[in-house]
Order: sequence, then structure tokens, then C-alpha cells
Amino acid sequence: RKGIDIQRLTVDLINIAKEAVIYSYAAKDSLLEKLHPEQASLLVRSFSSSQLLKYIDYLMETSARYRDATDGFACFEVCLLKMMDYEDSKPARPIEPAVRKTEAAVKPVEQPVMAEKKPEQLNEIQVEEKPAVEPVVEIKERRDLSDEEFYQILSISSKAVKEQCLPVWNQFCQETSENADLLRGSTLMAACDSNLIVEVRDRASADQLNELSNLNRMEQKAEDLFGCKRSLIFVTADQRDYLINYFRSRRSQAPKMAKEEKIAEKKNDVEQNLTELFGANGYTVVEE
Repeated sequence: RKGIDIQRLTVDLINIAKEAVIYSYAAKDSLLEKLHPEQASLLVRSFSSSQLLKYIDYLMETSARYRDATDGFACFEVCLLKMMDYEDSKPARPIEPAVRKTEAAVKPVEQPVMAEKKPEQLNEIQVEEKPAVEPVVEIKERRDLSDEEFYQILSISSKAVKEQCLPVWNQFCQETSENADLLRGSTLMAACDSNLIVEVRDRASADQLNELSNLNRMEQKAEDLFGCKRSLIFVTADQRDYLINYFRSRRSQAPKMAKEEKIAEKKNDVEQNLTELFGANGYTVVEE
């Protein structure tokens, strides 16, 4: 008994039994810390999960008694006796003879397809051969807007509406507990009567907040606070910079496009008047 830390020994046995139970369910070597895979496999073959869990209960009860016990080794020995008694109380497994020197021992084995099997045995074989089902990856729908859709929203947004919505949005972030971490540090980029474009800190947050399942709940709460229904769109800082540049580019092209449309419209009016006066082929237009 000298040199044996009975408390440490008990804790190690608990951890070993626990790892064996986990290995019986997961069968992953990466989950093992104290056991080698061969040792874990041996324990799983030798003891059922219910046995190992019962042994863990006995060991934990014994560990809790060491503090008040005068003889810790006596407590540990009683624990081992309980574990042996629990093992003896379980029905013994029938042991087949190693070698049977009879004609049946050398009889050729029939092919599985030819052998008669009971329905219960067939069911067991089907269960064992059933392939593992791959986990289904859920594809969540997200709200994704095109550049043109963003441009239309930004065109009808205004600073006045944004300043009016800002305190209400801050209140919304404070009262929303479900996505509080994702909304932390968010800012309003633009606002109009029907939409709010909100900047968040990273792409992962924007993607998760733009999931339709999240948006439906948040937009319902936002409607209660704002007093009207507004669609929420979440973007990152990079998206914000891109959208601002895209908006400015489109705005700079707008006067030129309007002038070209006006010239084309005027030209169409002149050609229509000439057609009414001289007929479809009664004149020739000379370009300057």
C-alpha cells in the first residue's frame, strides 16, 4: 500500500471507464486521452456500457467518502467488491467448446444464400448491413440584393429619415436578445420609408442575419418599434464602400443619360411630324 495515492487511482479508474463508454458510442481515437485504441476496444468488448456506468457510480461514491474515512484502502476494497458482485449478478454468457470432434465440426458450411434463416435473424442482418446515413446539410435561404436593387433603395433614402430611425434602431438592438451578439456595433448605413440598410462587423454576421428565418422575426419586432414595416438588409464595411462608389458612378452618369434620352425623344418627335406631312418614304434625314 505504500506509495499508492488511492484518491488518484480512483480518479484514473473513473476517467478510464468514462473514456470506454464514450468510445463505445463514438469509436473515435481522437477522443481518447488515457487509453490507447486497442485498450479501449478491449474494454468495450469486455464490458457493456451499463456495466461501465455502474462502475463509475461506485467509484465516484467511494471517492466522495475518502475525506471522512479513516481507512481509504478499506473504502476502495469495498468498492471493488461491489463491482465484482454487480458482475456476478449478471447472467453468465454460455461458453461454447473450443473444439468439437464430431461430424458436425467438419461438415461443410452452407452458403448464406442457401441457408434457412428465421425472420428475426434476417432483420438483424439487415440492420447490421444498413449503410450509415450521411447528415443532411440544411441550406438556409438568404436575402441577396443585386447592385441595381441597392441603387434603387439608396436613391430614395435620405439623411432625414436615417436620423429619425437611428434612435429607434439603437433601441431595437438593446431589446433584441436573440441576435444581440451579431448586432453589437452595427450602424445604419441608409434608411427610407420601406428599407433599412445596416452595416455589421463581418461577413459571417451579415450572412447569418440575412437568413430569411432570422429576418422574419427581426422585421416583426422592428415593425412594432418603428410603427411601419421595413425590410432589413445587412452589409459589411467592404460592401458599404462598394455600394457608395457604385451609387456615385451611377449618379454621375445620370445627367448624360438624361440628355441622350431627351435628344432621342426630340428626334423621334421630328421624324413623326415629317412622316405625317410627307409619308414614310417622302423625306430624307441628313445627319449634321
